[in-house]
Amino acid sequence: MFRDWQRHLGREIDVCLVHLPGRARRIGERPRARLRPLVEELADAIGPELRGQFAFYGHSMGALISFELARELRRRNWSTPVHLFLSACRAPTIVRGVRPTFNLPVRELMAEIRKLNGTPKEFFESPEIQNVLLPLLRADLEIIDTYEYVAEAPLGCAINVYAGEQDTHAPPESLVTWELQTSAKCTLQTFSGDHFFIQSQKIEFLRSLREDALQTLCVVANGLEQVNGKRP
Repeated sequence: MFRDWQRHLGREIDVCLVHLPGRARRIGERPRARLRPLVEELADAIGPELRGQFAFYGHSMGALISFELARELRRRNWSTPVHLFLSACRAPTIVRGVRPTFNLPVRELMAEIRKLNGTPKEFFESPEIQNVLLPLLRADLEIIDTYEYVAEAPLGCAINVYAGEQDTHAPPESLVTWELQTSAKCTLQTFSGDHFFIQSQKIEFLRSLREDALQTLCVVANGLEQVNGKRP
């Protein structure tokens, strides 16, 4: 999904992909099913490598991972992101109010996955692909279904949240209270589309994401110049 984002976001922004266990080159590894251990593992892996100014972007479960990873880095007194860009994810303080889906029988689980409208049709047509991917999808759903929010001080970085206007899984109104997670600015932008509007509205979405990221770079650069006693 994110493979060609670099050419859309331009040379000013480096796109650094995170391959979670069970995905891409790590397809043979056991996928994680709980958020806290996964976040700690990610912090161990990337924390010592973080240099300069960076931001996190995450979609759906990835947004929750980005948020909790930022908080984990703060707990460790390591470098933290200057901005969070989060899409299609309910605010962490909102209780979903629906039954867990990760432990459903295969037929019902497949129906729930189909509702999200983001899985290629080949998945539903191939038992071989299902045998490989269903354990991964179950683990992802288990991460979300078992997540428990723990209150902490708001993050100091600004947050941009993006929603699909027809997304029934994470409707726009469920993203509003992301503003409680930052002491800075929180902005909500909506796009036509469902849970995977970042695919159906890819060009428009990436144009907005690029503009927002470049604005963040300008704000950070101006702040550093002011700290150093220079005029922006």
